[in-house]
Amino acid sequence: MPNFELTETVDVNGVSSHLMFRYLRSYCPSPRRNFAAKDTLMYDLFDPDDIRWNFEKFLLDRDGRPVIRYRSSVEPIDIAPDVERLIRETAPTTPPAHL
Repeated sequence: MPNFELTETVDVNGVSSHLMFRYLRSYCPSPRRNFAAKDTLMYDLFDPDDIRWNFEKFLLDRDGRPVIRYRSSVEPIDIAPDVERLIRETAPTTPPAHL
């Protein structure tokens, strides 16, 4: 059992948002352009690229750059074709010399 915290709650939007989420949002626009009723949101200063709901997903390339952002309703299995395409597009064109 680890003797340190494995997870913590972080802000994903707003001025105090975690650096990782700022990075992800900077590469991929929101898949949704509308917001929930503003009185139900827990922050101010809304940005069109804010994360709208838990379980939004980001597909990153092999260098860690976000490529596609998905709505929270998208099931992980539905992302498989995009993952396969990204692997094909970034695969080396020639086999390693030792093969």
